[in-house]
Amino acid sequence: MSWAEALLLGVIQGLTEFLPVSSDGHLSAAELLLPRFRQVGILFDVMVHLGTLAAVVVYFRRPLAEDVAGLFSGDPSRRASSWRLAALVVAATVPTGIVGLLLKATVEASKRDPRFVGAMEILTGVFLTLSLFGRKTGRDREQTTLWDALLIGTVQGLAVLPGLSRSATTIAFALLVGLAARWSASFSFYLLIPAVFGASLLELFSAWKEQGGAFFAGSDFAKYVFGAAVAGVVGYFAIGWLIRAVVARRLYWFAIYCVLFGLALIYLFP
Repeated sequence: MSWAEALLLGVIQGLTEFLPVSSDGHLSAAELLLPRFRQVGILFDVMVHLGTLAAVVVYFRRPLAEDVAGLFSGDPSRRASSWRLAALVVAATVPTGIVGLLLKATVEASKRDPRFVGAMEILTGVFLTLSLFGRKTGRDREQTTLWDALLIGTVQGLAVLPGLSRSATTIAFALLVGLAARWSASFSFYLLIPAVFGASLLELFSAWKEQGGAFFAGSDFAKYVFGAAVAGVVGYFAIGWLIRAVVARRLYWFAIYCVLFGLALIYLFP
């Protein structure tokens, strides 16, 4: 992998991680068009996801810091609200991890299959279309239930499949179960943090066993880190675009794009 490829793929990841069009689907398509591209397992893909995870933490640094501090607050209502959010995130993360682990082999086998990725892109478009039937005004953070979190976490686990957008899937189902638009987007970002962090640790450990410690001190891994940094910078600015699109209920434009992109992957890619 060259530095130029790392730059290009980092930009693609940063643009598409938070827009509901599937960053994995776009990464897979781009990697198919780069004949010399190689990576250790799916480590590069995981690294650029870490970059966009860093963007989420920086973007939401104030509410995150307030909720972490709230866990130990002397104010009972604030402490209860923070612990309630933590419980929702844990309730969603457990099924995400279980489903993700069960699908790990499928992900690695289907990542370079444009027909599979295209079909998942079309399914993303279907989910976005269904989200239009969600309520215009919905429940906020305090009215979100554990059952809401379990359902959203389960579909987030399915979104490890290349081409099935994580943000589109979680936001669409959050809207469908009756959550408010802005909270649906924010909750999706909160759920990204443990999901990507856990998957990254798993893949880094796998790469360490396969390649040894020398790989992480070499120039190839430096390109992985560079791609992650690019993804983080670009992704930071993409977060605001998604929130505005969800609040304005303009996800149908992304639905149309996903269907057209999926058809292109199925019929035009080798």
